[in-house]
Amino acid sequence: MSGGPFSDRSLHFVGIGGAGMSGLAVVAAQLGAQVTGSDQVESSYTERLRANGIQPAVGHDAANLAPGAEVVVSTAIPESNPELVAAHAAGATVLHRGELLGEVARLKRSIAVSGTHGKTTTCAMIVHVLAECGRDPAYLVGGELRSTHTNAEWGEGDWIVVEADESDRSFLHLAREVAVVTNVELDHHATYRSISELEEAFAEFAAPAATRITGPGLDLGDSLSYGIGSGESPRCGARPIDDRPPLLP
Repeated sequence: MSGGPFSDRSLHFVGIGGAGMSGLAVVAAQLGAQVTGSDQVESSYTERLRANGIQPAVGHDAANLAPGAEVVVSTAIPESNPELVAAHAAGATVLHRGELLGEVARLKRSIAVSGTHGKTTTCAMIVHVLAECGRDPAYLVGGELRSTHTNAEWGEGDWIVVEADESDRSFLHLAREVAVVTNVELDHHATYRSISELEEAFAEFAAPAATRITGPGLDLGDSLSYGIGSGESPRCGARPIDDRPPLLP
């Protein structure tokens, strides 16, 4: 995007071949950034990056860093990674993936979808509905959408749909006008020592949102709940209406 909001930025993604990092790299490029990156192996995501004009290096090496680039990492990247070591030595700005995702989400009205299970599917349904309504949403999702054959796109509409990762608390970086919590079950034991600690994190995620939507049985303050069937007394229900193919491959 010529003259886009990131047009004055150079971003280097360490571990660019992951689902979340590759999608964020594509959107950053669509917003005007100069994007480079590296990953250990080739994958369908690195192929998609090349189709979008981004040329990821295979293998991690300090020589991959572009001079003056901000360096984007995820929690999976160890401090010993040679590109991260070089970035620190050069005094480069190092951003966590969640921080950059938060910057992107603040550019539009945001719907952030969290929960232990069902985030990608729920995001896909929301993106599909918005697109069918002519709203052309932006989205960053953890899996490829069947209708678009990609997991990330900078649509021209007012809304962005973001899959919110609770595993390392990075979902707390996200702007969220609408916060969706599908369910809460104890997971990510390296981050959360108990179910109550995990529930507190989801409550903190939901609290700032103007609208909160929760799966059945969750108590996160004033919210709209949903479910299938009547056992949990949801205020919104769902039922199959036809035999269309699923939204995710």
